[in-house]
Amino acid sequence: MNSGIQGIYAAAVTPRRLGTQDINLGAMWDLLDFLIERGVHGIVLLGSTGEFLHFSNAERMRLMGVAVKRSKAPVIFNCSHSTFEGVVELVQAADASGAAAALVMPPYFFPYSPAYVADFYRQVAAEAEVNIPIL
Repeated sequence: MNSGIQGIYAAAVTPRRLGTQDINLGAMWDLLDFLIERGVHGIVLLGSTGEFLHFSNAERMRLMGVAVKRSKAPVIFNCSHSTFEGVVELVQAADASGAAAALVMPPYFFPYSPAYVADFYRQVAAEAEVNIPIL
């Protein structure tokens, strides 16, 4: 499947509002503009560089709801979560936002066989029923 995702995608940090765990959307828009002005072809939000573990699903979905509309370049959202249900919820939200793709880490904390990991991705795709690529 050719997702059309090409070029340089910047893994952005996630600015926070001072003294809170909330995402600072104003600073995020400035960051998106800065990266796009420097020639990146797309942006990856809420990845490990963006410290996704520090944000609730609600906060992550709030960013998803507006970032694609605000960005002048395609956006990929990291939808990794410690639970299967959390991954599915975030992948569905990324799809609904118009994201270019959903980035999902394989299950973590324990060693898993390659067959288990492949089955995990098949199950996420089947459960989420989305139209965007799951990377």
